[in-house]
Amino acid sequence: MSRFDVSLRRSGGVAGTTLEARASVDLPEHEERAWLAMSGAGGGEPEGPDRFSYEVELAREGERHRVVLGETEVTDDLRPLIDRLLETARSR
Repeated sequence: MSRFDVSLRRSGGVAGTTLEARASVDLPEHEERAWLAMSGAGGGEPEGPDRFSYEVELAREGERHRVVLGETEVTDDLRPLIDRLLETARSR
């Protein structure tokens, strides 16, 4: 596992709202690989009306990785981190 400082910005949806969260998290190796492989990739444009867009930044030891994804681009390996950060945002 590796510790990252992560920020999430989710925008769009039916109401067009924005939700933001920041947290330090330990990522399992398979999640870390999936996120780093997506760094700089992805269109981030929601496919269809009322969909969400996610902007995620992962930072550690001076490195920064930014990933922008549309809702349909979120894979099973990427979903757990997004869900954890959304829960953090909602509990504020």
